[in-house]
Amino acid sequence: MGRVSSWICIAVLGCSSKEDLECEVGDIDGTAEATLDGSAWMATDGGKWLETSENFSISLENEFRNVDLNGIAKDTNGDRVLDLIAEESFPIEVDLSGSTGYGAVFDKRNGLTGYRSNLDGGSGTFVIASVDGDTLKGCFEFVAVSDDDDQIILEVREGQVKIDR
Repeated sequence: MGRVSSWICIAVLGCSSKEDLECEVGDIDGTAEATLDGSAWMATDGGKWLETSENFSISLENEFRNVDLNGIAKDTNGDRVLDLIAEESFPIEVDLSGSTGYGAVFDKRNGLTGYRSNLDGGSGTFVIASVDGDTLKGCFEFVAVSDDDDQIILEVREGQVKIDR
């Protein structure tokens, strides 16, 4: 069977009122789960989140390596995501539809088709709900549009993640 690789790439981003944000991560079977165009997807084969000198990043893999999700965040509304995590200023909302923040999917099943949430018709968010010790919990969803002439839409919905460093 072909492979689907997905990356959520998050950079300089905006946020909304903390009172408006809802992200409750329930009991999930793996590291993360979501629906991809209505089909269940689960990260079961590890993954991690880490802080680099400027960025927050997250990497999720499933056991079949057919879908990988990755994310990078620098700042949100002028505040560095790393500083907000250190200050425990949760929830932290990261916009995935801006010119410097986006979700991306690379579908390898029939060649390579790329999708991004910062193209016309795309949108999305990633919410960091909490960090407790080395464990990060968050929610994500985005609509990504293919970057070819067909402009096919791929929906990533109801994403939840509970991941260790």
